[in-house]
Amino acid sequence: HRDELEAIVEDALLHFGKHPGVLAVCGYHLLKRGDIHRGLSILRDNHWGQPPAPRDADLAGLPAWDGRPFAGTLLVTGEQGLGEEVLAARFLPALQATGQSCVVTCEARLLPIFRRSFPGLSFVAHGSPERGALVAQQRPQQRVRAIDLGSFFPLEAAAAGPWLQPDAPRTASLRAGWRARWPGRRTVAVSWASQRRLQGRAGKSMPVETLRPLLERGDLVAISCQYGDLREDFATLAGLGLPTPWQEPELDPTRDLDGLLALLG
Repeated sequence: HRDELEAIVEDALLHFGKHPGVLAVCGYHLLKRGDIHRGLSILRDNHWGQPPAPRDADLAGLPAWDGRPFAGTLLVTGEQGLGEEVLAARFLPALQATGQSCVVTCEARLLPIFRRSFPGLSFVAHGSPERGALVAQQRPQQRVRAIDLGSFFPLEAAAAGPWLQPDAPRTASLRAGWRARWPGRRTVAVSWASQRRLQGRAGKSMPVETLRPLLERGDLVAISCQYGDLREDFATLAGLGLPTPWQEPELDPTRDLDGLLALLG
């Protein structure tokens, strides 16, 4: 009943377009159906009546950016976590192309990745002394949430391919090690569990035994990108007589995101 659903969404936006709950539900629906630009625009407008994240309370008085370049500094803040900042980063080249002076705050674990991938932009970690000094010295005039950049720049203007650049020497070293360990076999990165719970669903995870078809193939080697304590999952695989995915001994997928990107690179 897709047509009926779309009619309901449009009717809700027409008659209840100022209700926060309606805007939130309809905005997420538009994102799910692929209307990214409009969905993010609705969620952006709905957000700007709310206070910023606690760590950005000192920015509450800054007006929202309207997408037009101005003479001053724009502060780009992340508010929904690591995944949001990674996704929103695909719009950073479009922001840079406007010529707008800006500083992007992000998770500290993303700093080396972002600085390598977008050398023309400035980045500081959330809550860091550098962030505090920057706000005090440069006195940004406007701010925008990182994910809201997608409401100003259509996907056509965003980075089309991989927008995060791995550490090339580290990637080469990892791959050389795999070739030496498993000559002639292909490597496949695997991840199977998330701590994130989704609305109306248990989460974004699957049982580790779902990997059986991959793990049983003699021409492949599964490389783990999974974070967290894997002992229980690996015990499950061992009980089924299955090999466990390879874990790089010097790489922590939770803390070392630069290393994780190199592994995926």
